[in-house]
Amino acid sequence: MKYLLCLFIALTFVACKKNEEAAPDAGATVAGTYQMTLIGITDATGYKEITVTTPPTTATGVITAVRTDANSVNLTARAAVATSPTSTTYAVYEFNNPIPVTLQQNGSSYDMLYSGTKIGTADGTTIGIDITQPASGTTIANRTVLKGKK
Repeated sequence: MKYLLCLFIALTFVACKKNEEAAPDAGATVAGTYQMTLIGITDATGYKEITVTTPPTTATGVITAVRTDANSVNLTARAAVATSPTSTTYAVYEFNNPIPVTLQQNGSSYDMLYSGTKIGTADGTTIGIDITQPASGTTIANRTVLKGKK
C-alpha cells in the first residue's frame, strides 16, 4: 500500500510539471523593422542591385512587417536611392499598401507567400523579398528585390 501511495504521489508531481514555454508564433518572429541591406530594381536600362552602404550612403530604406495573426504579416517598404553616386537627389520607392503574406515554415526560416506565390523568406533576423511583375502591353517586366536585417 505504501508503494502505491508513493507511486501515486510521484505521478502527481510528474503530471503537474509545467511544460516549457511555447516558441513564439511565426507572425511574432517575423514582425519588426528591417534596415535594408540591398535594393534591386528594374528601370528603363534593366535590372540593377544597389548594396546599401554607410558611408557614403547611396541608398537607404526600411522594410516593416506587422503581425496580423500567428501565421501572417503585412509588409510595407520605403527606399530612397541616389540618382548618382555624388547626387543629393533621391528617387523614392514606396510600397505603402500593405502586402498581406502568409508565413509557412521551411526549416529554420519562413517562406512568405502572397496569394499562394512565394515572394520571399524571413527568419526573424533577416528578410528577403523578390517580386517580379510580368510585362504587359507596352510595360516592361518589373523586378523588385529587397533585403534587410533587424
